[in-house]
Amino acid sequence: MNKCKIFYEYNFWLFLVLSSYIFGIICIQWGYLPSLVNFSWFQMLLCLGAILFTASDIDNKRLKYLFIAWLVGYLIEVAGVNTGLIFGSYHYGSALGLKFFNTPLMIGINWFLLCYTVNQIIEKIFSRSLFTIVLSATIITAFDYIIEPDATRLGMWSWLNNDVPIQNYVAWWFTAFFLSAIYYYLQIPFQRISYWILGAMLVFFLSA
Repeated sequence: MNKCKIFYEYNFWLFLVLSSYIFGIICIQWGYLPSLVNFSWFQMLLCLGAILFTASDIDNKRLKYLFIAWLVGYLIEVAGVNTGLIFGSYHYGSALGLKFFNTPLMIGINWFLLCYTVNQIIEKIFSRSLFTIVLSATIITAFDYIIEPDATRLGMWSWLNNDVPIQNYVAWWFTAFFLSAIYYYLQIPFQRISYWILGAMLVFFLSA
């Protein structure tokens, strides 16, 4: 009975994640209802819910990583937006929801989702080592490089003179490296839904 319950809960959340991304592609990327981009924060919360509620157990390691990744991601973005010294000169639009200090609270969740899913997949393929931390940081930074044009087009954030500086990717790599090192230190159990969430995110931004 317990296995049956886990099976249905997993597939319920998987359906929500995939159907919402398909809906987002049709409405936002294909232009049928582009204003829905302002609910991107809801999509992030949906993915977060899928991770938390499909875990075999809500252990302290996973929750600890959520808090650390959110806090580090949010604070470095606060410093970045308000000084222009870390990532370059940029500012956020309204798509990611409520902002404090010119920074959406959900940007920390974005850092968590990306770092968590990438590290989950890399750890499943390779043994835990310095190489896997470097590889994860590199893939996370490459993901940012892929989504930058579309994210700016959709108004999630914008850059001074529409130019993404190299320092943005350097800062992303070092931040991702730090969060990946924390992930491997905590030794968080694997979740299959990580494949789907990361894949859906990638397909969404490539579907424009």
